[in-house]
Amino acid sequence: MNWTRTVQALPGPLYFNSYVRTRIYHLKQPTVYGPEVVVKQVSCDTEAQAQTAENEARTAKEHPHPHIFECLGWTREPDPAGGFFVYIFSAPMPMSLMEDVERRARQALYYREEELLSFYLQLLDALCHLQTLGIAHRDIKPHNILLNPADNHLRICDFGFAKLIHPQAPLEGSLLFTLAYCSPAIRSARLKTGMNKVQHDVYKSDVFSLGMTFVHLSLLLLPEPLTELPNLQVYIEQELRKITRFSEKWVDQLRLMLTVEEARRPTFLELRTPVLYADDEVLPPLQDEAEVEEPLSLTVKCGLQYVRVSQQAVDEVPCMVSLKAKDQDPEMREYGLDLMCVIDRSGSMKGRKMALVQRSLVGLIGRLGDRDRLAIVAFNDKAERKCPLIRCTDEGKARLQTLIETIQGGGHTCIARGFLMGLEVLKRRQSLNQAVSLLLFSDGKNTSGGDSTAPCLSTLQQCSLGKFSVYTFGYGETLDARLLEALAEQGKGQFQHITREAQIGQVFAYTLGNATSVVARNVQVSISLLADCKVPCDITKMYSKDCSNVFALPDVHANEQKELVFLLKPRYLPLPKNLSDPVVQITLTYTDNEGVETTTNANMNVKFFTWDGHPAGGQDAVVYRHWYRVRGADYLREARELASQQRFAEANALLSNGTEALQASGYVAVPLVQAVLRDITQAKELVQSNTTWERGGDAHFASISYAHFSQSATALTSQYASRQQNAQLPAILEQTESDSSR
Repeated sequence: MNWTRTVQALPGPLYFNSYVRTRIYHLKQPTVYGPEVVVKQVSCDTEAQAQTAENEARTAKEHPHPHIFECLGWTREPDPAGGFFVYIFSAPMPMSLMEDVERRARQALYYREEELLSFYLQLLDALCHLQTLGIAHRDIKPHNILLNPADNHLRICDFGFAKLIHPQAPLEGSLLFTLAYCSPAIRSARLKTGMNKVQHDVYKSDVFSLGMTFVHLSLLLLPEPLTELPNLQVYIEQELRKITRFSEKWVDQLRLMLTVEEARRPTFLELRTPVLYADDEVLPPLQDEAEVEEPLSLTVKCGLQYVRVSQQAVDEVPCMVSLKAKDQDPEMREYGLDLMCVIDRSGSMKGRKMALVQRSLVGLIGRLGDRDRLAIVAFNDKAERKCPLIRCTDEGKARLQTLIETIQGGGHTCIARGFLMGLEVLKRRQSLNQAVSLLLFSDGKNTSGGDSTAPCLSTLQQCSLGKFSVYTFGYGETLDARLLEALAEQGKGQFQHITREAQIGQVFAYTLGNATSVVARNVQVSISLLADCKVPCDITKMYSKDCSNVFALPDVHANEQKELVFLLKPRYLPLPKNLSDPVVQITLTYTDNEGVETTTNANMNVKFFTWDGHPAGGQDAVVYRHWYRVRGADYLREARELASQQRFAEANALLSNGTEALQASGYVAVPLVQAVLRDITQAKELVQSNTTWERGGDAHFASISYAHFSQSATALTSQYASRQQNAQLPAILEQTESDSSR
C-alpha cells in the first residue's frame, strides 16, 4: 500500500504543524491495522530526522501502557520532493486534550476537581512508567495528550522528542521543549542566543511541564506571567491564588510541580510517593505470626453418577466446583484492620437515615479491637476528613463516637468527592495495618459534580492499597445502585441495599465478619474443556456473573464454602463401551494474606454410558440444589436488565417462568431453594411498573441477585452467613438497639 498516495487522496489532515512538518489523518477504511486508523505523516529531510520520527513509534510500540498512545506500526516512504515520509499508525482517539480545553474555554465550562485528579493519576502513572524505563518525554503539553471524552481516558502521544536517558549520563538535554510549558532552566537557556544544551534534570523538567499543563486545565488558559523569567516563583504563586474553585490540596500539588528551584522539585516517581498524614495514630509492633494452613481447597464433581451418550438422549448435566475456606475460630483474628468510613451527609440524609448510619457505626466500633483503626470522611458537594485513623482503644472509641454524633445532613451530593478523599486518606497512611476496608454510605444520586462513575472506578483501578476491600451501603429508594454496585464489585467487596431500620445491625455484623476474616483475595476460577477427552463435550452455560468461563469472586472468608455451577453436554458419539474420562480442567488462582499467589489445577472425571432408553443415573442432591440456586439468581439478573429497559411485562413473565421451574424441580422443600423462590416472588412486586421500579427496585435486584450468585450474606439472605459473621451479630444488635433506646 502506498501511504503517500492514500493520504494525498484524503480531503485534508486533522492536524498540521509546520514547525515539525507533521500532518495527522484519520483514515476511515479497512487496512492491515484495523477497520480505521490514525496516520501521522512526518516529513524528514535527513536520515537523522527520519530516525527521530521512528523513535516515537518505537518507544510506544516497545513499551505499551494503558495511558500511552497505542502504536500499531510504522513505515518509511520516499518523499517525491526529496527526503522521506515516516508514517506512524495508531488506534483512533476522539480528540486531543487541547481541543477539549479550547472547547471548554469557549463555553466557560470548567473541569471538576475529580476529573483533574483522574487526569493527573493517569498521566502520572504513564510518566512513572517511562521514568522507570529511563525515557524522558520532553514535550508534555495538552496538545500531546489524547482524550476519549466518553470515559475521560487519556493517552500521552508525540514521542518525537523523547530520549532514552542513560543512568550514568550527565543531566544534560537539548532544548526541545515547547517554550510556554517548559521549565525555568530550559526557558532561560532558550532565551540566551546560541545555547543548544543546558545542564538540567530532564525528568524534573517534564514534571514542570506537567504542572504547567494542569494550571492550563485548572484555569482554561495559560497565564502570561508564567512565561516570564524574572521573579518567576512570585508570578507562579500569584497565578495559583487565582485557582479558587478547587481545593487547597490540589493547588498544593500544582505548587509542588511548579517549584522553580530544580533541586527541590520532585521527579515523577517521587510525586507518586504520597505525603503521609502525620496525625494518624501509629500501630504497635506486630507479634510473630504462627504458621497458617492453606486458605482454600478445591473439589469438582459432576451432578450425575452416569451421563448418557446415546442416539435417543444426550444428558445436559449440572456440574459444580467447590471452594472450601479454612476453618477458623470466630473469635480469633489473624490481622488488624484499617477502616475508612465515607458518609453521605447531604440534605436527603437528614433525620432518620443519618441516625441509622450513626447507630450502625457506633455498633461497629464496639466490636473493633485496639489494633484496629477507623477514620471518617463526610461529604455532600464537598468532602471533609473528620478525623485521622484512630485506634479503637476505649479512649479512641469514645472519641470516634463523639465525632460520629456531630455529623449533620445538608447540601447537595457528589459521591466522587467523598470516595476519592477516602482513597486518598488510605493511600497516605504513615503506618499500615494488615487489611484495609472502605465503607461507603449513601442514599442518593449525584446532584452536584456530574457523573461519579468514571473518576471513581478509574481511581479505584489505579489504587495499590494491598489487602483492600470496598463495601457500599445504599439507603432508601432513590440511590445510585449501579455506581455503588460497581464500586463494590471492583473493590472485591459487597453492595447492600438497606430499606428498613431493623436490617442495619445485621448488615454491619456481616460486614465486620467479612472484613476481619478474609483468607483469600483476587480469587479466580477458570473452567475449560480438555482437548484430548474421548467424548467431546460442550459447556452450554456458565453461571458466573457475566456468563464467562472465568468466575471472578469477591474475597473468600474463613469457614465459607463457595459453589460454582456450569452445565456440561456431551455430543453424541457411538461408544464401544461405558467409560470414565477426564473432561474438564479447573484452574484456581488466588492471593493469600501474605501476598503470595497460588495456582491449583483439578480435572473432573465423567462416567459415560450408552444405554438407550435408560434414565440418567444418580443425581447428586448437593449439585442440583446449587444449580437451582444459581438458576434463580440468573432469573433475577435477566429480569433486572429487562426492567432497566422499561420492559416490565417481559421481566414479570421471566420471573413467573423462574418460579415454575424451581417449583417443579423436586427440590422445592430444600431451604436454599425456598429462599430463592421467596426472593423471586418478592421481586415480581418491583417490576409491575416504572413506579414500583423507581422505588428501589434496581437496588433490591442488585443486592439479591449478587447475594445468590456469590453466596454472600445480607439481611435478606442470612442463610449464607459464615460463623464469623454470626459471631458478630449478638453484640452489634445489642449495641444498635441500646443506642436506639437512648
